[in-house]
Amino acid sequence: MHAFFLNQLILFSCAYFIFFTFGSLVYKGLLKPNYSRKIVSFVFFITILVVDHYYPRELSSYYFFSTLLIVIYFLSFCEFLRERSIFLLRCFRAVARPEDHPHSLRWIITEYLVMYCVVSLCLKIMGQFGVADLIMLPLYIILLADGLAEPVGIRFGRNKYSTRALYTRQRYTRSLEGSACVFIVTLVIVFYYADAFGSQWLCALFIIPLTVTLAEALSPHTCDGPLITVCVTADIILLSYIS
Repeated sequence: MHAFFLNQLILFSCAYFIFFTFGSLVYKGLLKPNYSRKIVSFVFFITILVVDHYYPRELSSYYFFSTLLIVIYFLSFCEFLRERSIFLLRCFRAVARPEDHPHSLRWIITEYLVMYCVVSLCLKIMGQFGVADLIMLPLYIILLADGLAEPVGIRFGRNKYSTRALYTRQRYTRSLEGSACVFIVTLVIVFYYADAFGSQWLCALFIIPLTVTLAEALSPHTCDGPLITVCVTADIILLSYIS
């Protein structure tokens, strides 16, 4: 238990530093909040891997508690607190897109809680099929493929389509160029995992990028991670079943 709390202390200290750094860049106009949000996700993910490497934790025993701490972390950015703290306000700017106001924090927490339930369920199901070691595949796809889609869409997107969001009737836009980025990056990631699929790797190269692209395109605004995870898990199980 001591190792777990040391791990979490270091991790959340790094998180506040990362969020404050990029939030300050957004505040000074040096970085768009849309870009900052994706960069922060990537840097924070790498930070988790590094901290877990040097200060390992028994995640299976404390997964729920770790998730609860992350929710509490994000709740520290609630309007009541950030209006009274320049530090928390700067941190929040790192992930708060103007177009998401006033639902930014609610969407962040909702997606994380849904991801907790989805990953837990998918990990259990994948374990029953003997493919639990591939649980990182959907996470890498979310981090890289979905993570790059928005910056690509903002910079190069010309062909727009709309999508819905939770808690509001407002429509949000995505682009075919961003969706194409999702497909291409997912293709590269699956190709890297080719050995894990054995004789079915060609099927994986076709099925997984296609379903991920459709999942990203059809999912609610800011809540595509859970649907992508479910689709990739289903693809992995299907491919393992027919192999």
